[in-house]
Amino acid sequence: MDAMTASGCCTSPPLQQIHAQDFGDGRRVIFGVGMAGRGHWSASFTLVPELESWIVELACRSPVAPTWLGNTYQADDRWVANDNQGGLQRLCGGKRLELQPIAPSSRVEMDAGTIRVLPQQILPGAATTQWAFRLRVLD
Repeated sequence: MDAMTASGCCTSPPLQQIHAQDFGDGRRVIFGVGMAGRGHWSASFTLVPELESWIVELACRSPVAPTWLGNTYQADDRWVANDNQGGLQRLCGGKRLELQPIAPSSRVEMDAGTIRVLPQQILPGAATTQWAFRLRVLD
């Protein structure tokens, strides 16, 4: 996660507390919370085995509107847009890897070897901003 608030704090905030939990239906959730500057962060990573996917949910509570908020990933040129709700896909070892924003809170952009997962909107003033995406393997 990367962010920059209007006051210039909160770049790449740390998750300071991590908790993992397994559920009877096979899901495994890793949840983290932390603070950086005046921002409070949470992230959850849920493995959903029957869907062969990870669900990633992120949130930042800030007393001022961030000037930028989202995730960035370096990517090679084999990632391409797909028609599945604004996501991206890449062939990998005979399988298809798909990164899909979870609507309505999120969107995905790619340019110059960088993938960005972003919230649809950043509210003015003190607010909690959330965004999420799914990463899955398809045959």
